[in-house]
Order: sequence, then structure tokens, then C-alpha cells
Amino acid sequence: MLLSQRSLTFVFMLLLLGVFWVNIFSYTYNINNQQHKRERKQQKRELKQHKQEREQRKRELKQRKREPNESRNESENNVETMETRAEMRRDESGKQRKRELKQERIQEWKNEKN
Repeated sequence: MLLSQRSLTFVFMLLLLGVFWVNIFSYTYNINNQQHKRERKQQKRELKQHKQEREQRKRELKQRKREPNESRNESENNVETMETRAEMRRDESGKQRKRELKQERIQEWKNEKN
């Protein structure tokens, strides 16, 4: 009778230990599974947002193509600014040349004076 009682308690302890480990593993599995689900949802949100941004860019490009007159005006403005910049550079180089000539004249005058 004592042997059977010991074997029953041993089996009962093994059963409790098994239940304990199953609970621990299922708990950690659920936590990992929930975390994985959250990560997948986040990835889906990011993908959806990325797609929306691409579609927005496509719409903007289509709209730009539909409005060629405005873009032509912009390109004309760019050409005008480039021309004015070139004129400014020419003016600056002309001013610099005048300064150099003036310095040369002053130097010649000093040499003649001495």
C-alpha cells in the first residue's frame, strides 16, 4: 500500500510539474505571438503609409504634367534669372578690370613721379 501511495504521489507531482511547465511555455508563447502580431500590424501600417505616399507623388506628377503652361513660365523665369546672373558676373568682372586699370595708372604715375 505504501509503494502505491508513493507512486501515486510521484505521478501526481510529475503531473503538477508538467502542468506548471505547460503554463510557463504557453504564457511565453502567447507573449511572443502577441508581440509578433503587433510587429506585423506595424509593418502593414508602414507599408500602407508608403503606398499612400507613392500614390500621392504619382498624383502630383500627373497634375504637373496637366499644367504645362505654369511649368513653361517657371522655366522662362529660370532662364531670366540665369541671364541676370550672367550679367551680374559680367558687371563684376568689368568692375574688377576697371579697378586693375586704375591701380596700373596709379602705379605708372608713382613711377613717373619718382
